[in-house]
Amino acid sequence: MASVAGTIGLPAQAAYCASKAGLLGLTRAIAADHAKDGVRCVAICPGTVETDWIANMLAADPHPEEALERMKMRQLDNQLGSPSEVAATIAFVASASGRFFNGASVVIDGGMSAV
Repeated sequence: MASVAGTIGLPAQAAYCASKAGLLGLTRAIAADHAKDGVRCVAICPGTVETDWIANMLAADPHPEEALERMKMRQLDNQLGSPSEVAATIAFVASASGRFFNGASVVIDGGMSAV
């Protein structure tokens, strides 16, 4: 698991963005080194998804409703992603139908990185 933050910059998130970008490089290197062994490596890069981590961030914010609205506005449809949407993407990539994914970064971010 990586993050859309590995593909774009986010304010006040330099260390997080750098760590996720490192995962994208690692993904490509693993694919290059081990494809001949039948090993595929794919990075899933979600945007803002409704998870316990996000709930904890909101709970710690002095204005959680405003913070939630700011998070929602990062996606083009003004909604957070769901864990089931991310899981469905992972299931497809891991399936036989996803065989041709290797060394890729699959961005599932509601269009966050499009603008």
